[in-house]
Order: sequence, then C-alpha cells, then structure tokens
Amino acid sequence: MANDAVMVVTPQEWQNIISDAPYIKNTLRINDSWVRSKFVDTSANKESIETIAKVVGKENIVVSAGAFTAFKIKLTTYHHNPDYTIDNGYEYFVHNVGLVLKELDMVVYQWNSSTNSTINYRIIIRTELVSYHFVQ
Repeated sequence: MANDAVMVVTPQEWQNIISDAPYIKNTLRINDSWVRSKFVDTSANKESIETIAKVVGKENIVVSAGAFTAFKIKLTTYHHNPDYTIDNGYEYFVHNVGLVLKELDMVVYQWNSSTNSTINYRIIIRTELVSYHFVQ
C-alpha cells in the first residue's frame, strides 16, 4: 500500500462523539494533520483543551493480534490552563482493520488546596488489538 493509500474507518459513533472534528480522516497521508478535538470553556470564552493529530509515518508493528504495517498518528494534546501542559500519544491504524494500537505517555498535575501542594504522577497506557475476525 502506498503512503497516500485510502483507508476507510467506519465506526460512525466516533464522529458522533466529536461532531465538529474528525476522529480519523478517511484518507491518511503522511504529514497530514487535523484538529482531533477541542474543548472551549464558554464561561471564559477561551480554549481549554485541544488535540492535534498528525500522520507521522508508517511502521511495522506487532500486537497480540499479529504483525501489521500501520499508519502512525501522533496525538498532541494542549491543556490551556495556568500550568499549560502537553500530552503526547500515538495511534496506529491499519488499512481494512482500523485502530490496532494506542500508546499514551503523560504527566498529570493535581493541585491539593488543603495542603497547598501539587502532586505529579506519570501515566503510561498501551491498548492493543488482541484478535479480530471478519465475517464474510
């Protein structure tokens, strides 16, 4: 499959969740980017959280369901708060299969007003496809 091959992702509920921003584009090309999601704080009339998706390449990956050549999509989430944090993650989409791997690595800051302190902790998440079967 060429880098500009068409990959169709069909779960309509993804689009219904974020109706104004595509979860995944129907056509994936390396270096394409789009706004995956955006949350606007209407009380302050400013952006609070925004996630940008960018196709950064294709990779051969292995998950429990098998070995695949997948489009690698980098997700960068900007938290426009007083601390301004950035989270990064990757999703791997395979033509005619869909999402096969999702990896997130983020640091979370939690303010505790009673102790006047900030708690920092790191979250690493890996979700992968373990099996699949296409009904004929």
